[in-house]
Amino acid sequence: MVRVLIFVFGLAGFLFPQNADILYMYNGEKAIIYLTKAPGLDEQVLVSRRGAGVGDFTLLNGKKPLRSVEDISVALNILAKDMKQLGRMLDAADEASVVRGVKGNGFNATVLTLIFPSAAEVAGRVYYDTTISAGSAYEYRIEYLNGLGEKTTTFTKNVSAKVELPTPPSNLRVSSKKGIVTLNWDYPKWTEDRNNIATGFRIYRKEGNGAFQQVNSTVIIRNDEAENSFTDLRRDERVVYEYYITAVDPAGRESEKSKIAQLTADEKLPPDAPAGLQSSASGETVFLSWNVSADPGVTGYNIYRKEDIGKDSVKLNAKPVEYSKPVFTDTTARFGERYFYYVTALNSGNLESRLSGVASQFLEDVTPPEATTIKGAKLTGKFVELSITPSASGDAAGYRIYRG
Repeated sequence: MVRVLIFVFGLAGFLFPQNADILYMYNGEKAIIYLTKAPGLDEQVLVSRRGAGVGDFTLLNGKKPLRSVEDISVALNILAKDMKQLGRMLDAADEASVVRGVKGNGFNATVLTLIFPSAAEVAGRVYYDTTISAGSAYEYRIEYLNGLGEKTTTFTKNVSAKVELPTPPSNLRVSSKKGIVTLNWDYPKWTEDRNNIATGFRIYRKEGNGAFQQVNSTVIIRNDEAENSFTDLRRDERVVYEYYITAVDPAGRESEKSKIAQLTADEKLPPDAPAGLQSSASGETVFLSWNVSADPGVTGYNIYRKEDIGKDSVKLNAKPVEYSKPVFTDTTARFGERYFYYVTALNSGNLESRLSGVASQFLEDVTPPEATTIKGAKLTGKFVELSITPSASGDAAGYRIYRG
């Protein structure tokens, strides 16, 4: 068995009560009723409810009493998404051993069914009440029946349908070395407060200009006897990494965020060059577009143009192009010229990437110049001398003379 199960929560006195009890948790949509005592072999549990001290009890699960799942194939299907983690924690030889390990009232089974809803379902420990109203008070009656249908244990519990979030983690610290990020945080030890039974933690990370996303795909289990820690990979040291942590309880209620902890970017490393540069033209205007940089540390872009592949490039933009708007319009191009365009990326340290791939654009003049007029003509010997008004088009290169 993995050592973490030995010390999880420090809830031993609570998880092994002398008398059967329930944990009641409301998440805003449904109430989760968790049995601290699992039904035994051939035993089943009935759940009834009424308004607090008012009227008769209504049986809620008469058609499907709580009992452990005995069909191994059904149990395996329920546990499928958590099977690997449960197997590691139980040090189980096979999947059938996992099924056996989550049943009954042993310490491992009790802890695991509190952490994993799938395990609680297989053990027959959990009932979901979806027919309650937020803020209302209720009284539940729990009845254990043996294989003969005889009641062996009966008790009632008064509750209130209130969403009570777990305490958030505190004092989040992050450090990084050679691409490995270590997170540590503090969480108060359990003090028999049944409204604070967080069972694990969720880690959220933001890279550069991106959005926060959950990092851990499996449960980070609360362990009151060890330092809370998590290891992450830092894929790019040029990028600012930010983290926060939340605590989660068996009802899926998530605490407020911890304070955000940040790893600053190594601004001595330039960003990657932009990709996907394309150009198009309309008249003497060239339109450029490219992909938003995949490098999360990028803050903007510079645009460069060459008039000949062998000449130096000229920067066209007076200030960096906004990171999230990778487009630029060149209004200084002229007909009859071929231009070569490049884009670079800038990071928060104002370091510039290498040039992107080139986009070439030739501006073909397809608009004829404005017509000219003949102001006059005179005969000089054998020659006719014409006086012509110049074309108003600035790109007129010459004139053709036709005679009728």
